[in-house]
Amino acid sequence: MTNLYVKTFRSWWQKPKRIAAIEEERSISFLEIFNDLAYVVIVIQLTHSLVGHLSWENVIGYVGLYAAVWFAWVNGSLYHELHGNNDIRSRFFTFLQMFLLLWMAVFVHSALTPEGYQGFAFAYASFLATLTYLWWRTGVHDKDHRELSYPYTFAFLGTTLAILYSTQLPVAVAHQVWLGAIVFSLCVPFVLMNQKRNVSAEQIESAQRIRSSLVERFGLLTIILLGENLISIVTGATHIKYFTAELVATVSLSLMIVFALWWVYFDFISHRKPRQKTNTRLTWIYLHLPLTTSIGLTAVGLLNVIEHPDHFTHIDRWFVVGPVTLFLTVAMLLIKTLDVQKENFPLYEKGIIMSFVSAILLILLGISNASLLPTLGLTLLFLMLPVFGGFKVWIKRAAARKQSVQ
Repeated sequence: MTNLYVKTFRSWWQKPKRIAAIEEERSISFLEIFNDLAYVVIVIQLTHSLVGHLSWENVIGYVGLYAAVWFAWVNGSLYHELHGNNDIRSRFFTFLQMFLLLWMAVFVHSALTPEGYQGFAFAYASFLATLTYLWWRTGVHDKDHRELSYPYTFAFLGTTLAILYSTQLPVAVAHQVWLGAIVFSLCVPFVLMNQKRNVSAEQIESAQRIRSSLVERFGLLTIILLGENLISIVTGATHIKYFTAELVATVSLSLMIVFALWWVYFDFISHRKPRQKTNTRLTWIYLHLPLTTSIGLTAVGLLNVIEHPDHFTHIDRWFVVGPVTLFLTVAMLLIKTLDVQKENFPLYEKGIIMSFVSAILLILLGISNASLLPTLGLTLLFLMLPVFGGFKVWIKRAAARKQSVQ
């Protein structure tokens, strides 16, 4: 009877999935989608805390906090990709991560102030401690993977302790500790994956490989953040008491800018794996940090002009133009990492050129004295260049799929 209970428990509370047992093709689960929504709550809080308080100092703070949140997301996603199961254990630890993430969201709007930084740090350190435990257990249960798992675990532990220790420091010093800890953590994978260890080539390849499910997961986060842009724009519009033609145009152009960003990413980048080389894979992953940061900052800029259309300054213009320019720049770099079929390569090359021209035009717009509506209208117009390139890629791929079916 005891053995029956043990077997029943183990069927529902499984060990972390071994690297050798990873599914090469799988569908994203509803649990993963639900988990991603918790990150959007944090981004919404960050967005609304920056609107109306635009300054380069606050932007640096926003980017730092977003990098910490993104680092949490990418590690949770990679863990589930490599070691997650469809069992109670995976659900329990995913909900625990979400619980701690939502407490981070409670404090993130005041994480740069003396009043809120300790609450954010405690929640963040607790989240990192959870992931540290999970990564450590993979090495316990998968001896072949231990050489990769344990160094990463110790690095994670160091970051966790640094964030926890920062709660005892003055706020300015604490923020420097956060920055150092996150930069250190982001560098660790490049170091570990480029060192020769007592691990089989098959183990290393299996741990590093970018599968369709992970590509889909990054695309899912991107589309959710673009959706957050739409939520922010509509939220700002609902507070307008009397609509004028100018306000209608402002809201409409803002929505269409978000549509154009979607078009560029999901025609050129989404559902395409990077070339399967170690540094190319890591570059593909890490480029999504500035890409998704730019999407969050786009929401800040568009919501700001909707809520404060009568006070359009030079910095307001840059908060519209700058994030879109960053988005296109990172998109160009991401396209260069993709494993593109030879016959489609010329289309991608043209897309890079169009994105480059668009980025240059946007920079010129930023240094101009254009008012609100011309800024929004020209931003959308310049985005049409890469959108047109993406449209051609989409048409060609759709035609190829139709031909293969026939």
